[in-house]
Amino acid sequence: MKEARVPLLFLGVILAGLITLSAANGDRDPVRAELVSEVKSIQAGTPFTVALRLEMDHNWHTYWKNPGDTGLPTKLEWTLPPGFRAGEIQWVVPEIFELGGLINYGYKKEVLHLVDIAPPEDLSLGSRVLLSADVSWLMCEAVCIPAKATLNLVLPIGREGPDW
Repeated sequence: MKEARVPLLFLGVILAGLITLSAANGDRDPVRAELVSEVKSIQAGTPFTVALRLEMDHNWHTYWKNPGDTGLPTKLEWTLPPGFRAGEIQWVVPEIFELGGLINYGYKKEVLHLVDIAPPEDLSLGSRVLLSADVSWLMCEAVCIPAKATLNLVLPIGREGPDW
């Protein structure tokens, strides 16, 4: 019987969070997301790393790939130019959160979810590429709120050798 109540309780917490989010934070989300690159420009055929950066307000957290008893993992769905390939998220070791006897795994303050991107061999020097990702995460404090965003990163194509 306890197992049946946990999903209903979790759903109630999420719905309460959706109702109170705008009043609590105005127009500012408690978790901000952006894509950041390890390089200033990319080179044909040379893999590089892009990070999904999540920055959280005090007392807010997001979840790991295995969120634990409740929660949802952060997800990335890439839209890349032809010939580009994105790897899986390289998950950072999470913190452990306990709330009401439930154990969860996730991140506070800030986390960088790293993803390797492999560009094709046939890129035009001097052009730019658009990397786009649909991102979803669950952000929690006293309540949990699902969030999503479409994030974009434009990078120029440069000469051989990384431009860090």
